Amino acid sequence: MMHNLKLVEKTDLILRTPAQPVLENELDLIKEYSREMKEIMLQYKGIGLAAPQVGIAKTFFICGPEDNVQTTIKTWRNARHYKLDHHFGSDVRTIINPEVTKIDGEMIPMIEGCLSLPGEHFKVLRPDKSTLSYYDINWKKHTESFDGYMSRVVQHETDHLNGIMIDKKGIKTDINGG
Repeated sequence: MMHNLKLVEKTDLILRTPAQPVLENELDLIKEYSREMKEIMLQYKGIGLAAPQVGIAKTFFICGPEDNVQTTIKTWRNARHYKLDHHFGSDVRTIINPEVTKIDGEMIPMIEGCLSLPGEHFKVLRPDKSTLSYYDINWKKHTESFDGYMSRVVQHETDHLNGIMIDKKGIKTDINGG
C-alpha cells in the first residue's frame, strides 16, 4: 500500500518535536514506510532520512547506500578527510529506535546539509565516533560502532528523532562563498 509520503515543510512542528518509539507490532507498517522513504531519499540524492521528515512521528530512519555515501564524500570538499572506514552495505538500511550509547573521538567541525532545509548549510561540531543501540527491520537488536562520516550521518538522523535540527546545532554557512 502506498502512503504518498513527501518531505514536510521546514516550518512543520513535527521536525521540532521528539518522535515516539516504534513498537514491534508496527514493523509491517515501518517496512512500507521505509520503502517509500528510500524512493524519496534517492530522488533527492540524500544519504539519510528520518521518519519525522516525511511526517511520521516515529523513531526510525533510513541511511545509505554506500555508493551514495562515497559520492557525497567525494563531492564535499570538507568531507574529504573522511575515508569510508565503515562498510555500510550496498542497500539502504532501516534503523529503528536508535539510542546513542557512547560518543568518543575527536570533535570535528563539518558542513552539513539536510533534506528538510533545502539550500541551507550549517557547520556542525560532532564527535568522530559513536556507538548506537538499535533494532533492524526484522526487530533484531544491535549495538554497533560507527566512525568518520557514518558516525556523523547516524548522529544527524538520531537528532531528527529527538526534534533537533542542524539549524539549532550549527552555524549557518555559505558554501559558495568559501
